[in-house]
Amino acid sequence: MALPMTRRRFIWLVLLFVITVFTSLYLFKDFNDVVKSIIKNDTNKLRVHDETIAQFIAEAAKEKKWDQFNFQKKAFIKFCYYFNNPIFPLPFTSKYIQYRSFIVRNFLLSTDFFIHKMDVESQIRYIGLHNPYSRPCSNPFSNIYYNANAIIDGQG
Repeated sequence: MALPMTRRRFIWLVLLFVITVFTSLYLFKDFNDVVKSIIKNDTNKLRVHDETIAQFIAEAAKEKKWDQFNFQKKAFIKFCYYFNNPIFPLPFTSKYIQYRSFIVRNFLLSTDFFIHKMDVESQIRYIGLHNPYSRPCSNPFSNIYYNANAIIDGQG
């Protein structure tokens, strides 16, 4: 037996349809576009060209860097990116911040930002996708790195 269509039921169905369409438009966008937006937003005070971000995203896609995120994690990141706000935070916002920090951290480690001692005034250039196994000697957080440069510069 079919339920009669009332005005209230019709409004709820239309609202549910609009929310579903609106959400699916964002959830099925390309993940690389979301990564690009995340990096741009989090590094907006740094001097980063769009080409630098594009090089990182292209190499990360080639190396399948984002395969560690399954469909659900990618959908979660996209959903939180588009719908999270400070007034009504979504559940599991801390997990989203963790994923977002992972993306931005990998981007910054793939550039010369830390090599130039985190100088926000210098132009950031892309070096290569960060992989500690292929570049084991580049530890930008090493105390020896900063002391060695201070000795070379004549400050130590």
